[in-house]
Order: sequence, then C-alpha cells, then structure tokens
Amino acid sequence: MDIIVSINTQKIDQAELLRMADLGATIVRLNGAHLETEVLPSVVAAVREKGRKRFRIMLDLPGNKIRTRHIRVPIALQIGQTFQLYHQNFSYPGFLELLKERDVLTSQDGRLHMRVEQVGKDCVTLQALSHGHLDNNRGIHRKGGSPNGLPFLLEKDHELIRLAKGLPIDILAISYVRSPDDIGRIEKILEGCRLTPIYKIETREAIDQLDAILDRAQQVLIDRGDLSSEIGLVQFPAVFNRILERCRTHGKGVYVATQLFASMIEHNRPFISEVMEFDRLVKAGIQGIQLSDETAIGHYPIEVLEFIREAL
Repeated sequence: MDIIVSINTQKIDQAELLRMADLGATIVRLNGAHLETEVLPSVVAAVREKGRKRFRIMLDLPGNKIRTRHIRVPIALQIGQTFQLYHQNFSYPGFLELLKERDVLTSQDGRLHMRVEQVGKDCVTLQALSHGHLDNNRGIHRKGGSPNGLPFLLEKDHELIRLAKGLPIDILAISYVRSPDDIGRIEKILEGCRLTPIYKIETREAIDQLDAILDRAQQVLIDRGDLSSEIGLVQFPAVFNRILERCRTHGKGVYVATQLFASMIEHNRPFISEVMEFDRLVKAGIQGIQLSDETAIGHYPIEVLEFIREAL
C-alpha cells in the first residue's frame, strides 16, 4: 500500500525524510496551494537529493478551490456576528460575482459556517453561523456545490503544470474534478508527458457523475475534508462508502486523504476511532493513504508512520 506524506517545504529535513522512507512512505506530496511557482524547481531538487531518490514525487494542484487571502490576523467569529470580506480576500478575483444572498459558505473542513447576507460591488457581508476563527489561506466552499462560472483550472494550475512537465515529478494530483470532460482536458494537456494523473473526488458534481469519471480515470483520490464540506457530514459516510464500492466495481485504484490520524498532529498516539477506520480502509483494499497535516505540520510525523507500519 502506498503511503503519501505531505512535507513542510520550508524546512526539508534529510534525516526525517530518510526515516519516513525506512518506515514505508513511498510518495512525497508537494501542496501546490502553499508553494510559490518560482520555488518549485528547487523544492523538487531538494526532495530528490535529500530523499536519495527513494520517493516518487506528487504535485497536488491547488485547483479552483477558493482560498482566503490577505487576512493578517485570524478573524474571531461568534454566532450571529456579521463581518465583511473584500475581493482581495479571495484567491479568485471574480468570486464575489458568483455569490448570491443566502448562500452558505464553509471553511476549516466544514467546522466554520457563514451565510451570505449581502453581496456588494467590492465586498460581501457574511453572518457567522458557528464559533471559530477564519484564517488566511483556508479553503472556502459553497454548501451544495461550487458556484456556476468557476473555471476548472486557474492561472496557477496552468503554470505549475507547465513547470512540472520539465521536472522529475512523477504524479500530478488533479483537484476539483467535476466531470469526465475535465479528465479529457487534462489528458490533452498531458499528452506525451510522463506525468501520471490522480483525479481527486471532492465535489458534489463529481459524485453526480461518478461512474462516468471512473470510466476514464485510472486512479482517484478521495479528499474527505473538501468532499464533506460540500455535501455535509450527515450524508458523507454513505457517499464515501459508495465511492469505494464503485471504485471496486470499475477496478480503479483509490487513495484516501484527510484526517486519517488527525489526533496525532498534537498527540503521539491515535484515537481508537481512527485506528478502527484505518483498519476498515485497509481491509477495503484501498491503494494508498495520504497523510496531510499529520506529517506536514504535526508534532509526531515519525510516530504516525511507526504506528501505520505496526498496524499493517
């Protein structure tokens, strides 16, 4: 089984990287959402050198996920509080034009909910529906599905793909796939290229066209955080199990990401519920897992991998 580890590209530690390889990590994930395009070549070179070519490298495209921008201090929210965000606070400049009153936006893997009260020319007024903090560079989802008019690939995606074609990158994770037409666009872009695509299932539209997507995709990755933000937590277990079943039926490889061992970001042992879920996924025959915050910013990246090796 493949184990994908996300890393902090600001501080690539050779000893830690090699220890991860010893413990079974097979793929290093570079999160394009947190990488400036100009540093990608040097980061890839550092992973190759410090990892002694023991890993495949996966570049995870940011996709058309809307993220918060230029929030210097986290915005503390209380239920019922109204606040404003401006064009410059979103990664896609045209996002405000796609919103309408009563839309519900979510962030922080669905833990933070906000309702659109008014859309102006330069700003949107939101009402907090939950307590929490709205941080910088956090994903923003429209509950019920993406707003119409959002392009499949944004400018940064195109630039990262162009760079990746000339670098020793093995895998390209394609974010926010919504239809088989999106897969066709990627196939055309990657024609004659050595990059292997993994298509991420994380939108309501992808669920609606799941069989058609699986007819074309060789392997997919289920991002449980973004998908649950779009469809809601109550519906998520049934949808997730359906995806696993359809992947088996189509004979396609499936990876699972997001909060597999979230407790180990802060603690050196997992919760019992996480252990049982991991055991279930292994028995379901998944192709691999992706560790995100557990290894990128967590305090116990080695302990996570030690536990996984023991559990397998």
